[in-house]
Amino acid sequence: MTSVQTQPSAENRLPTVVLGGVPVARLGLQPTLALFADWLEDESGRRRVATANLDFLEIAGEHDALRECLATADIVTADGEPLIWLSKLRGQPIPERVAGADFVPLLVGEAARLGRKVYFLGGEDGVAEEAIAVLKGRFPELKVAGHASPMVDLSDEEACEWVAAEVKASGADLVLVALGCPKQDLFIQQYLDDLGCRVAVGVGGTFNFIAGRIRRAPRWMQRTGLEWVHRLAMEPRRLIGRYLRDGLCFLRLSAGIMVSRSFTI
Repeated sequence: MTSVQTQPSAENRLPTVVLGGVPVARLGLQPTLALFADWLEDESGRRRVATANLDFLEIAGEHDALRECLATADIVTADGEPLIWLSKLRGQPIPERVAGADFVPLLVGEAARLGRKVYFLGGEDGVAEEAIAVLKGRFPELKVAGHASPMVDLSDEEACEWVAAEVKASGADLVLVALGCPKQDLFIQQYLDDLGCRVAVGVGGTFNFIAGRIRRAPRWMQRTGLEWVHRLAMEPRRLIGRYLRDGLCFLRLSAGIMVSRSFTI
């Protein structure tokens, strides 16, 4: 049986800034990690997590179901420097980005420290296994509940329920879902109870970064928000269209923020 999570209760809401209709958490890397550690120890509920960048906001602007999904998640983290810039422009700054490629290994390390099982769902064939090998090298005590790279079709409810049942049978506490946007977040929303875990996180292409299939930009480019330049140079044909759309999205959201601020002055 499927379920759809609603908006977290007022006492459980985190400080956020609304960007493109999506409430993005105003938390840095370490506070976010501490929050997740608490959730992994909490047996009273299930948590749904999204990691958003400009591409997510662009899709959510035209996808009502995704926008509602992100608006009702337990937390949406800022996986992209442009979201930091937009939050500062709005006057509600996010302290720092919580990039999946940085955060997920730390989260897995916390799960390992706490003795929690992790399931790796999605990604290209073989990439989850490669990412697991890297993480096991860093965290030998890591308990891997399982991994799978199924072709998930959200219109096939029976197949989705089967995937969720396999994850639940593994006894996973933390599920990392790498199905891409918007599929991963809609899948988690619809099948959170069926997954049976304490925390489910949409992680996009993070397995590729952990496995080394995609190289990270130099640290100075990450710190200055120029990581996109490195990625565009690595995969120009695949990313040029997306980055053009992201640029237009950034300009549109910036203009909207400036207009709204002018009316409040």
